[in-house]
Amino acid sequence: MSGIGRYITHTLSYLLTTDLAEQLTVITSANGRDTLIKEAGASEKKIICAHCGIYNPAAQIELLKLVPAGHIFISPHFTIPFFYRGKIITTIHDLIHLQAGFLKKNTACLFLQAAAKKSDFIITVSNHTRMEFISRFKPRCTVSTIYNGVSVPLQNSDFKKKFSFPFVFSSGNIKKHKNFISVIRAFAEFTKKGRHENVRLVIAGDTSDSSYTELINFSEKNLPGRVIFTGSIPDDEYFRLLRQAEVYLFLSRSEGFGYTPLEAMLCGTPVICSDAGALTESAGAGALCCSPFDTGQAAIFLQRLFSDRKFRLECITRGNRHARNFSVKKSGAAHYEIIKSLLRQDK
Repeated sequence: MSGIGRYITHTLSYLLTTDLAEQLTVITSANGRDTLIKEAGASEKKIICAHCGIYNPAAQIELLKLVPAGHIFISPHFTIPFFYRGKIITTIHDLIHLQAGFLKKNTACLFLQAAAKKSDFIITVSNHTRMEFISRFKPRCTVSTIYNGVSVPLQNSDFKKKFSFPFVFSSGNIKKHKNFISVIRAFAEFTKKGRHENVRLVIAGDTSDSSYTELINFSEKNLPGRVIFTGSIPDDEYFRLLRQAEVYLFLSRSEGFGYTPLEAMLCGTPVICSDAGALTESAGAGALCCSPFDTGQAAIFLQRLFSDRKFRLECITRGNRHARNFSVKKSGAAHYEIIKSLLRQDK
């Protein structure tokens, strides 16, 4: 599940436990419907399926038909309905789309400008994103940071290891800004020490981006047989790998929040993380941090985590304690208060 998918599921699951439950109507795609019923506990009767993708211009007309005037429209992404006349709460997760190609960048810019102009309240998931958004788009309404809530499923009593060998784990959609090339380089420098010949690097995530070919070629040339790309995997497999991994290595160049390092901490896995974007806010205090391009320092951290058991246990304990600060209940309660405050304004 994507970061935004986790955000929607966690926030909705909390709101459905409050007095707002009967007032909520959820608009989602046909693909998202079953997930929200299963993961968030949404009632089938309260879900409306939209047929147009969120970036499709036809979605603007469809949303006007689906959302009655006078309701509060809660947009979990910046793709707000341009022509809606009711109150709007918008969540901005990051501005990574502004680094994309011409069409995607300009489409995102159009939506973000509309969100800044039309929203009655804007939520960001980190202060990093908040300051960047305010600086670029000068919103007219209050912009407040609510950190995402993070949770992991309980470990099954019949837990079985995925691999028979020890491994370093990294995950995320394989795109340039996720910086997997630095992950592989750091692992390569770690292996040059001549120890840990049986340790592998496992990378999970969608491989449709063109940068995947570069990663394959680099790993086959420098680390033949030691880098495993799993492709996209379901959540249960992802958490299984998080729990089994010796280390979680995440060197992204840009993050609006960063779920996966915190999920690794909750799974009892030590984390090496970049200090880019919002990661110093979310993961920083519980992780070993370095520049996303300092592969030498990342390799030193790897070496110490594999060789110093006491240090490793200290990192696990500190990380787990830190990640517990990001509770789904705390995040959901903050969303609840914002919605209630807008409802009170209408009375």
